[in-house]
Amino acid sequence: MEFREPDHWIVRAKYVLTDGGPGIAAVDALVKGDPLPPHGGISHNIGNQPFHTTLEWRVDSLDAVHHSVDQLERAPFVTEVVVAKLRRDRTLEPEEYSIRRADALAGRAICVACGARIPADHDLRFAIEGVRAGSEVRLRCNACKLPMDWIVLADD
Repeated sequence: MEFREPDHWIVRAKYVLTDGGPGIAAVDALVKGDPLPPHGGISHNIGNQPFHTTLEWRVDSLDAVHHSVDQLERAPFVTEVVVAKLRRDRTLEPEEYSIRRADALAGRAICVACGARIPADHDLRFAIEGVRAGSEVRLRCNACKLPMDWIVLADD
């Protein structure tokens, strides 16, 4: 399969808003891309927990994606960094971001970023263990090193 650079990439991260943490502008500075709306306009919390929001950026090159993911994964108060590639001529189909546990464990997960198979190694088995149908699991591709969220489908 030949790799074709997409029109752009979306980098998404969850951010915990705290009094002592970096502001959203400081998080933006870590990413080599343009902030996308609502860009922090929506946040939520549960009980007395801190507020969480989801931030997104449009990134135009694979090198910038890798840099941005590395920076965000090291940043305090930033969690769940994921990446998606987008082309103007298509959107992701549900079968590209959902998988049955049995298929994942059989090595049939395909990375939407680069098209490589995500092997059924120890990391994948650990990530998917105990995840219920309808929940999300985060898998990282060994080929392109980018993380992605998958919806776990029932095996039956």
